[in-house]
Amino acid sequence: MGGSPVDNNAKLFRAGQMKVLKPYVDSGKIKVVGDQWVDGWLPENALKIMENALTANNNKIDAVVASNDATAGGAIQALSAQGLSGKVAISGQDADLAGIKRMR
Repeated sequence: MGGSPVDNNAKLFRAGQMKVLKPYVDSGKIKVVGDQWVDGWLPENALKIMENALTANNNKIDAVVASNDATAGGAIQALSAQGLSGKVAISGQDADLAGIKRMR
């Protein structure tokens, strides 16, 4: 889940994430089931994207790579609504207070 498509930082974060993940994707160890930018870095946009990803994949998602804590928060809302809170690994970035409080 990338950040805002008009923010160069989002592109840099995504490039770094994919540099690490690409070998695993190429080898088939990781299957990417969704890859979208989140307009404005807004949690409500991330929530919608995550809801759609869960629906498209019958709730079978093992991990979410989110480019900041706000988008991770939106994804977590969608996961929680499906009873998947704490069952899907999720990353964020920024260490904002809400993100820190969500860590277990």
